Amino acid sequence: MHKHIHKLYTKTQKQADYYWCLFNTLSAEQLLFKPSLDSWSIAQVVDHLYKVDKQTYQFLVNFDFDRKNQVLGVKERINSLLLKISLRSRRRFRVPKNAEINPFIAEEKIYPETIKAEWLNLRDKMKRFLESFPEDKHQHFVFVHPVVGKLNILQTLGFLDDHLYHHRRQVKRIKNHPAFPKRF
Repeated sequence: MHKHIHKLYTKTQKQADYYWCLFNTLSAEQLLFKPSLDSWSIAQVVDHLYKVDKQTYQFLVNFDFDRKNQVLGVKERINSLLLKISLRSRRRFRVPKNAEINPFIAEEKIYPETIKAEWLNLRDKMKRFLESFPEDKHQHFVFVHPVVGKLNILQTLGFLDDHLYHHRRQVKRIKNHPAFPKRF
C-alpha cells in the first residue's frame, strides 16, 4: 500500500475503532437513546457510518478507469477542501438521501457483534482493495461525493476520515444529554 494511502486508511481505522468501542461499552438502552424525536441515536449514527463506508467501497471497487480515466484538477481540490472544512466545523447537515439512516433501527434488536463484524469485514475488504490500488491513479477521479462531486482516492479517504470525526461530536452530544441513560 502506498504510504499516503496507508496513512489515511490508518486514520480512518482509528476513527472506526472508536465507534466499535461504543458497542462494547454502552448498553442497548444507551445505544438506542434519542435526545429528541427527530434526532439520531448512537446506533443510528453507527448505521449511517457503516452505510457510507459500504457505499463508498462499492463505488470504488466498481470504478472503471478504462471508461473514466480523468485526472482531477483545481476545482476538485477546492471542493474537497471545502468538504473537509465543513465536516470539521460544528455545522450540522442534512444527510444525502442515499446515506440516510435506518429509521426502524430503534425497533430492532441490536447485535453489536454482528454490526461490528460486518464493518470489520468491510474495512478488511477496503484495506485489500487499497493495497492493490495503482499508484499512477492517485490523482484520478474514483468517487462521486453526493454534494461536492468528483474525488480522487486520497480525497475519498480524507472524506471518510473527516466524516467519522464529524459524527464523533454528535455522539458526544448524545452522551452528554441530561436524559442519557446512566449505566448501573
